[in-house]
Amino acid sequence: MNQETQLESVIEKLKLPSPPELAPWLAKLLEHTDSVVIIAIEKPLLQEGPHVGTAWLSAKERLKVRKALLAINEARSKRNEQTTHQIPAK
Repeated sequence: MNQETQLESVIEKLKLPSPPELAPWLAKLLEHTDSVVIIAIEKPLLQEGPHVGTAWLSAKERLKVRKALLAINEARSKRNEQTTHQIPAK
């Protein structure tokens, strides 16, 4: 199976959380200033589709993740690679 066919299959099977499924996460987000809700699509890709995880992080945890991402992006920039916020090139 070529990459384009695989991509179509993954997209077809992808099930992101619906607004009602996100409601508890969003309620917690509203209760806590500067917190964040993360939705992650992980590999390995399962037969039924990719694993989608949801997490709430406190303001302090969000800053730790942000610091880690900044360090990752700095290292990628030094290697002349795309940073985490850029759309991946094919």
